[in-house]
Amino acid sequence: MPDIDWYGPESGGPRSTGARVSYTLPVAKAVRAKALLIGAKAAMLLDARAMRRTDDSHIETRHWPTPGKRPETGPNIDSHIYLTDPWPGNEKGFKGAAQGIENGHWQVGQDGERIRWVKGLHVLRDAAK
Repeated sequence: MPDIDWYGPESGGPRSTGARVSYTLPVAKAVRAKALLIGAKAAMLLDARAMRRTDDSHIETRHWPTPGKRPETGPNIDSHIYLTDPWPGNEKGFKGAAQGIENGHWQVGQDGERIRWVKGLHVLRDAAK
């Protein structure tokens, strides 16, 4: 099979077996279906674990092609699942509410002193298990 680079230096290129298999429609559909399942499970975990739910934070699932790696006729294969929240963070270096919701954060007093550690909900981590 001269048109497929099985083990050569370009084994990760567009002619490789892995690239050809990963861009087939059944594989793309399976990846998208798995991402939708993980996203739905993460949304369920967020609703179940959040004590003060404001509906500002939510789970978002997106599907799109990998830039520069998609053959012209291939399907979209990348899927991403996000925990999003509109609060961007603060001047003290906190990166935003979504990161604190997932991984945990320090509760800070008026004077900037750390009061206690608030555990993260780990909804994305647990949904992907």
